[in-house]
Amino acid sequence: MRAPTFHRRAVLLGAAGLALDALPAWASADGHAWPMASAVPGGVAHVPLGPASQRPAALAGELPLLVLGSQAAWTALVGIPLSAEPGEARITVQTEGGTPRELTHTVAPKRYAEQRLKVAPKTVDL
Repeated sequence: MRAPTFHRRAVLLGAAGLALDALPAWASADGHAWPMASAVPGGVAHVPLGPASQRPAALAGELPLLVLGSQAAWTALVGIPLSAEPGEARITVQTEGGTPRELTHTVAPKRYAEQRLKVAPKTVDL
């Protein structure tokens, strides 16, 4: 019997999944603790990947994404940068032995509240 090989990415994703499961703040319907979905700049998008016998790999550009779930349904958690433009965004999904496929999700516009500080010019040193 061959000893299992552990890939760094798989170990990190597994550890992240365990860490998220330990957080009671955001409980989803399937019992996982995931960040709340908010597909806006500065938020997190939940992109359903569908069923697969093994955890698929997902990338946003060249950045690996956290994939959680089970063989029945996998989900990629996509962190959306504040600098993201509203509209369609793409991720690439690779299942073991399959060909890469692109999935899209929509980034909605978001206007955050802002505060402005008015001070006398003599108190500001740029």
